[in-house]
Amino acid sequence: MEYIQYCLYLSLAYYSIVILYLRYSLFNIPNKKNSNKDNVSIIIAVKDGSKSLDRLLKSLTQQTFHGKMEFIIVDDNSRDNSIEIIKHYIKKDKRIIFTQSNYGNKNLTHKKRALDAGIKIATGNILLFSDVDCILPNNWVDDIILNFNNNIDYVVGYSEVPNSYNFVTLFQKLDFFMLMNAAHASINLNWYWACSGQNQAYKKSVFKKNNGFNQIANCLQGDDTLFFQLSKKINKNMKAVFAFNKSNKVFCRKEKNIIAFLKQRIRWSGDAIKTWKFNKCFFLMSVFTFFTNLIIFLNLFLFIYQKISLNQFIIPLTFKFFTEYYFALKGMEIHNDRYSIFQFVFWFILQPIYIIIIGIGSFFQNHIAWKGEKNK
Repeated sequence: MEYIQYCLYLSLAYYSIVILYLRYSLFNIPNKKNSNKDNVSIIIAVKDGSKSLDRLLKSLTQQTFHGKMEFIIVDDNSRDNSIEIIKHYIKKDKRIIFTQSNYGNKNLTHKKRALDAGIKIATGNILLFSDVDCILPNNWVDDIILNFNNNIDYVVGYSEVPNSYNFVTLFQKLDFFMLMNAAHASINLNWYWACSGQNQAYKKSVFKKNNGFNQIANCLQGDDTLFFQLSKKINKNMKAVFAFNKSNKVFCRKEKNIIAFLKQRIRWSGDAIKTWKFNKCFFLMSVFTFFTNLIIFLNLFLFIYQKISLNQFIIPLTFKFFTEYYFALKGMEIHNDRYSIFQFVFWFILQPIYIIIIGIGSFFQNHIAWKGEKNK
C-alpha cells in the first residue's frame, strides 16, 4: 500500500504544481482593438440541426461586424429538414452559402470532412467556427476578429454552458468552466493545450500550412484541440491568443442525460493519446490527471477496508480540493462567472469517478456513435 501512496504523492505533486502555475498565468490580455479589414468566412457544420438552425441563422445575420463576411453552412448528411431551413434563409440573406459534406476530402470522417467542404469554398482569409446548437451574441464576430493582426494567427474564444437546475448540466457546466480556465492560462503561457470548436478562428494560411486535416484524418475528433496543437508543431512561430469579453460569451448545448454527456466527453478524449505527437506537456498533464484521480478514488476503498489511515485518505484529498478551488476562484474572477462552494464540492466529489470513466472509455471511442454514425 505504501507504493500506491508514493505514486499518489508524486502524481498529486506534479498535478498541483501545474495547476498553480496555470492559476498564476490566468489573466486577460488587453484587446488592442485592431481595425481588421480581413474578409471573414464563418463555417458551421450541421447534422440534424433543425431545432437550433433558426436561432443560429438569425444570430449570424444580425452580427454587428461591418467588414465583409459570409456564412457557410455545411450539411453533414442530415436526416431532418435542416436543408429546407437553410435554403429558406438563403432567400433572405445572400451572405449565407450552402454546401454539403460530400464535397469534403474523402479521407476525412465526420465533422472534419464537413468543415473541409466549407473551407474549400471559403473566400475569407480568416475562418471562424462554431456549432449549430451554440448561442452566439450579436458582437461575436466583431470581438473575435479584432484580436487578429499580422502577428496573431489563431484566436481561441470563451465558451460556457448555460445555467440549469439539472445535475448533469451542473456538472458539465463546472467541468467545462475548469477546462476553459486551463485552455486560457496555457495559451497565455504559449503552451497551446486546447481550444473548442464552439468558438475558435484562424487564418486560412494556417489551414494550408497544416495540409488541412490530412495529418489527423484518422482521428475521431481533431477539428479543434488536435488541429490547434498540430498548427503549433508545424509552425513554431504561430501565435495564438485567448479572447474573452464578458459581453461576448458563446453558450454551448446543455447535456441533461448522463449517458449522452459521457459519450460526448469520451469522444473528446478519445484522441488524447495522439497528443503525444503534438504536445507532450498536455499529454503528460492528462496522464497525471488520470492517475491522481484514480488513486484518490482507490484510496476511498483502501480506507474503508482499513488498509490506509484516515490521514492518508484525507490529506491528499484536501490538498487537491484547495488547489483546484484556488484555481477555480481565479477563473471566476477572470471570466466573470460565479459558482457556490456547494456547486464546486458537487463537481469535486464526482470528478474522480468521472475522470476514470472517461479515461477508460477513451480506448473504446470507435464503438461510440456520433449522431448515429460510428467512426470507421
